[in-house]
Amino acid sequence: MVRGVRHLTGAEVRDPELARLTGLPFDDDDILGCIDMILSAEPRADVCTDYDRRSPARLQTMVYAHPAVSSYYKNSAGELPTLFAWRIAEYWKWTHRPTLGDYTFDTPRAQEDS
Repeated sequence: MVRGVRHLTGAEVRDPELARLTGLPFDDDDILGCIDMILSAEPRADVCTDYDRRSPARLQTMVYAHPAVSSYYKNSAGELPTLFAWRIAEYWKWTHRPTLGDYTFDTPRAQEDS
């Protein structure tokens, strides 16, 4: 896929999944245009705080947190700072597409307004 070059078939689709299923080229001009407009994306502080609250709470439900378990996963305070708190399938469902409301975006227009 070359940006700005139309495909020989003349049949582009706007849904990447449909493109994958049909073999038709995916028209990515809209997506690339959006990416060009975004200078940065940063998760909101409240979203990070919520994750930081939920992760240790979830870890406390795992066997590694049990007081009788001695593990290199625990630090000297008995916390589990390095373990992943969710099943991979859960985490993938949660993160495979961004929730746009969870981020602040710096765009050229926002930069001009400030």
